[in-house]
Amino acid sequence: MKIKDFLEDYINEMREEKSKHTVSYYITDIKQFDRFIKFKDIEEIKNIDIEEYKSNLLCEKSLKPKTINRKLLSFKKYLEWINENEKIDLIKILKIKLIKIQRQDYLEEMLEISDFERLVRMAEREKDTRAIAIFNTLYLTGMRVSELLQLKVSDITNDYITIIGKGEKSRDIFVIDELKEYLKDYIRDRKPPIGGFLFINQNNNNVMSRQSVDDLIKKYAGIAKVKLTKAHAHNFRHLAGLRMIEEGLTIDEVADVLGHGNINTTRIYTRKTKKELRKAISRLGGRRN
Repeated sequence: MKIKDFLEDYINEMREEKSKHTVSYYITDIKQFDRFIKFKDIEEIKNIDIEEYKSNLLCEKSLKPKTINRKLLSFKKYLEWINENEKIDLIKILKIKLIKIQRQDYLEEMLEISDFERLVRMAEREKDTRAIAIFNTLYLTGMRVSELLQLKVSDITNDYITIIGKGEKSRDIFVIDELKEYLKDYIRDRKPPIGGFLFINQNNNNVMSRQSVDDLIKKYAGIAKVKLTKAHAHNFRHLAGLRMIEEGLTIDEVADVLGHGNINTTRIYTRKTKKELRKAISRLGGRRN
């Protein structure tokens, strides 16, 4: 039996539980491992194959430990599914050990306010009211992209929007007057269907996807000369969290606004960026003439 023999059934089941984005990762990761072991029979896979694969990803492909762990977990979840559904117990035989990652108390590749302003400026130059509205909604509310794509046209008349966030938890998000104006400009320009989703694709018939939001951000990052590694929707949320702390909100208040279930998730916004840490450490020098 080959790895691919059960893949279609597994992926069909995952499509009912996971996002399209996550399922895409599963497919890529499992097929990549299968190619590496040269399509061996499942029963022939050994722990040494997994260790060599891990080493290849780290040393040859220079992937980050976090990415390698995701790939290993994708395969581990697949083995667990095979064990449960096909009664082939590989979990006890194959020990998939993740790379230990030391927690880093700094933020890296963060979107800065100057980056955000350049993105908006370029969108304004292009008269792209949809991009302007999306960038400002992500930043001025701190919402997740999945929450952004839930928004309906009728939502923007209120001073706050009730959304369903992570873990099916609802919370209220404030809509300040400035944001309402950006959204009204977009609606006047693009005319999304009344009662329908707010942010629709170019054909004006379907809600945008997560990928199309990230593609839009990357498009303007290229024009605005913002590093592409910073150009993704979640970084707007991080920027919002940092700015809230700078404006004097407490950790608890920021956690409420962002919908964090665990206060430790919010504490990241009290940490320094890698750039700030480097600057602080450089100040320790200065003795050499």
